[in-house]
Amino acid sequence: MSKEISCSIEREGSQWQHIPLKDVAQIQSGYSYKSAELVERSAIGMLGIKNFNRDGSYRSDGCKPIVPARAKASQFVELGEIIVAHTDLTQNADIIGRAIQVIDSGGYERMLASCDLVKVSSSDASISNELLAAMLQTEDFHNHCLGFVNGTTVLHLGKKALPEYMLKLPVDMQLRDRLELLFKSIAALQANILRENRALEITRDALLPKLMSGEIDVSKIDLRRLNSHLYVCALHFASVHSPMYHMRLSGLDMRESLR
Repeated sequence: MSKEISCSIEREGSQWQHIPLKDVAQIQSGYSYKSAELVERSAIGMLGIKNFNRDGSYRSDGCKPIVPARAKASQFVELGEIIVAHTDLTQNADIIGRAIQVIDSGGYERMLASCDLVKVSSSDASISNELLAAMLQTEDFHNHCLGFVNGTTVLHLGKKALPEYMLKLPVDMQLRDRLELLFKSIAALQANILRENRALEITRDALLPKLMSGEIDVSKIDLRRLNSHLYVCALHFASVHSPMYHMRLSGLDMRESLR
């Protein structure tokens, strides 16, 4: 979807207004922590570059439990806010300059942005975090950030990269509103899938020891009927949880909207 947005900006530049990111968003550096603050268990999870998949998606299992001694309130991250990678260990700069929206807490009560990240949240009531995240997930933003990268083994993003970025937004407010509805729907869908996955992992971890010990006997289960049932469920899940399904429900065709 970010590619469609980028193509639309290039094709119809006059239909998009350019606004300095610093004028419509709050930009906050992450928390510089000490190793002694990392613990085995905590109600606070620290977000870092492990929360980024290489394809640009969000990983809720990348948080580290921490008990911060001196973190600012502004360095804590709420659901829906955006984090941008300011450090990268990959040779191809796959992660640095990438933006993702935090859509799941991973089971933690609170989340804290690490010093490898910068937190971004909308300060303009007319721009939702979902729309802001979508605009920051374009190749235009990533390419802009690559111009501020320095370092060899460990890459670092310059502090001026985000404030100097010119955010592209649709001039047509109706289109902007429709895009916001679409992006909010997709974000809610992704968050629901992450929660379902975590629930399934908990169930798996609870059942596996009982299966291995023989406490639960599955030898008499008709696998053919079970597989048939699972196949039907999978088809239903794939259709209802598809972004295209939600686009049709909202009456929004991305290709038509971006023309």
